[in-house]
Amino acid sequence: GPDEPADKLRQLVHRHMRMIAEHQSEIIVSFREMHSLTGERAAYLHELRERYEAVVRGILTEGVERGQFRSAEPVVVNGLLGLISYAYIWFNPQGRLSPDDIADRFADLALHGLVVQNACTCPVHGEEAS
Repeated sequence: GPDEPADKLRQLVHRHMRMIAEHQSEIIVSFREMHSLTGERAAYLHELRERYEAVVRGILTEGVERGQFRSAEPVVVNGLLGLISYAYIWFNPQGRLSPDDIADRFADLALHGLVVQNACTCPVHGEEAS
């Protein structure tokens, strides 16, 4: 249901991709110029980023606590944010996939990985092979 961590994560990824699609040119400028910001504006953007990371970390932590997700480590949070955030670089509004199509693929990748269930004996890092 909608209160499940997986559903929350999927919704977040969809909102994120829609935001990229609707504001791609502004995002490009923001990322390119962010390093030159100082003072209150830089502090404000840093706070926004920290709050967004906290939301993602909260969803992952809830999933770990419920036994549904493997990790909420900072490297996993950052990796997930990198996956969805840098789509602004290559997203093509006239491309074959809509923002929601891309979001579905990103969410599936985050939630299920690339390995087809029972098709690979490759172990997950930190877990013993079965």
